[in-house]
Amino acid sequence: MSERYFHHAASMRGGLLLVRVNSTDTTVMFPHQVLEESSAGFTVPYLDGPKRGIHVRFHTKEGLLGVAREAGLSVVGWPVSVASREAERS
Repeated sequence: MSERYFHHAASMRGGLLLVRVNSTDTTVMFPHQVLEESSAGFTVPYLDGPKRGIHVRFHTKEGLLGVAREAGLSVVGWPVSVASREAERS
């Protein structure tokens, strides 16, 4: 799904595309099932909690850089922010 947004941004002139995603380094907090997994990341539907039933994609840095390259975008920065959380709820 992310690919669509990257290609749309690449079709526009100038500007910046700011991206916020879930990292594969994130601890998945609620019960979930891994639907799909690759070197670019994984997708889970949450089985419980506030996102129950929602499919969420977790990306690797390499996967995102690959999508950007395929769309013809230049990555000019890579700020990383990691949110700290309490103990895992599984």
